[in-house]
Amino acid sequence: MPVELAIDACARAGVPLVVAGDGPLAGRLRGAPGVRFAGSVAPAELAELRARAALAIVPSRAAETFGLAAAEAMAAGVPVVAGAVGALPELVGPDAVVAPGDADALAVAVRARYGDEAAGTAGLHRISALVSPAAVSARLREIYA
Repeated sequence: MPVELAIDACARAGVPLVVAGDGPLAGRLRGAPGVRFAGSVAPAELAELRARAALAIVPSRAAETFGLAAAEAMAAGVPVVAGAVGALPELVGPDAVVAPGDADALAVAVRARYGDEAAGTAGLHRISALVSPAAVSARLREIYA
């Protein structure tokens, strides 16, 4: 499961992990060293967690059509590491993706991008260029002109 992959990769990288959300594996995974489970959080609390984050990990192993968690982190200037599936490579860029399910590669990427302000700034610029209202409206004008 992706959350287990993130836990494993962060343990290998020696960085702490905060997991926002809840699910059927939470009870079994609670107590993992270096991991804090925030559980289900309100949007405002999620925004606060994101604002304090040194990295967002999106360890998807199934194709995502967009990758909202990655996009929201990028828009907040948080560096992102993601699985190279679905739309995530196009969204986050080639330097921020690893093979899906590869804990070793994810750990290396986590270690490299953890707290990397330049990567966070680059992600913010990338997401703005891809999905800002101005960027989307310009592409729509090209399509429908």
